[in-house]
Amino acid sequence: MTTLDDRPAVKPCGCPEPCDHLPYARLAAANKNLGAVLDAQAEVMRVAIRAAAQEGPAAGMNVIVRYVRSVSELAEGLQFSDDMPGGDR
Repeated sequence: MTTLDDRPAVKPCGCPEPCDHLPYARLAAANKNLGAVLDAQAEVMRVAIRAAAQEGPAAGMNVIVRYVRSVSELAEGLQFSDDMPGGDR
């Protein structure tokens, strides 16, 4: 899989090194944090499966619903920009 770090440094600002110009730095940070996000999601699923096994399917769904609500609350504060690479939201 190609990451942003593997790609040539062709950015709208023209800087050869990673920089804080435009959304490049934010996108690079998000790319590096993707692994942590996937780990967190996997842990939520493990907890949900454990809860479902011990207390029934409704308990497992409650774990997932609480996770989705917390992510939704966090996402409300994010701002998306049309000038970000891959700008489809």
